[in-house]
Amino acid sequence: MKIRTLRKGEERLWVELDTLAGEVEQKLTEFLALREAKKSDQMCFLAAFVGKKLVGKLQGIPCGLERYYVQSLKIAERADFECTSGELISHLQKSLSCKEIMALSETVAPGPMDRLLLERGFQIMIERIFVEREIIDYRSPFDDPFTYKSMDEVGRDLMIQVFTEGMLMGEIREINKVRSKGQPPDFSDEFEQMIEEVGRPMAEKMWRLAFLGEEPVGMVLPSLYRSNPDCGKTEFICIRPAHAGKGYGVILHAYSLEQLSRAGAKKYSDSTDSIKRPMLAVFEKNGCHKVERAYRLYCWLK
Repeated sequence: MKIRTLRKGEERLWVELDTLAGEVEQKLTEFLALREAKKSDQMCFLAAFVGKKLVGKLQGIPCGLERYYVQSLKIAERADFECTSGELISHLQKSLSCKEIMALSETVAPGPMDRLLLERGFQIMIERIFVEREIIDYRSPFDDPFTYKSMDEVGRDLMIQVFTEGMLMGEIREINKVRSKGQPPDFSDEFEQMIEEVGRPMAEKMWRLAFLGEEPVGMVLPSLYRSNPDCGKTEFICIRPAHAGKGYGVILHAYSLEQLSRAGAKKYSDSTDSIKRPMLAVFEKNGCHKVERAYRLYCWLK
């Protein structure tokens, strides 16, 4: 078996490996455009060949010099999954100069992909739990003490300040340890990326800081799914450290559910990390139930 980057002219082999016959031409056009956009990136498309036959492929994306994300790993039906995928991952570990590799497993229960990553030295960074509930005509049952203000009212700097405090309270600090190198944390890029993902009009309309008097106590960022406006989620929610442990999180979350309902959402679908028990408790108190979906984010450090 030979592992190497995909060469020009082999794009059809790449697409045909896991595409239905009737969809090959469309997928090929999409892949050619994707590859052209990433032509300067190294190791984005890693292929496993036995002779001239493509038996496995790994697609990923380098994020600067520090990190590489494995986006997908596909093995041909008649190929040995453990052997082929193991060779692809090992080649990646030996060839990349970055300090960490991130990979995702999206099965409800740990499967072959999970076992492979653990055998290759990866560790679980995040396990995600998914929840749902109906929110038609939902109204918060709580005596809400907060005044809510939009980004236009409070300004971008205060929004990012509270967002940063929330990020530092969560497990995201571990994932960003390599990137920060002891420097003061700056999550402004992450905040702007979230705005772009949900759409600026949505963020300006629905994202709020919660105040007690003149003091900002927390943040709640509800949004509708772009692909399904009948369904909503909470992009981010946090209580500032000085006010944590007072039961405010469940009130903010209920406010998010109400705003999504008023915006037309019929269903709430969200997720959090399995180790974030306070957030799981908030979901439960506000009537959300777990659904049979999960994913695990793995990290390998050089």
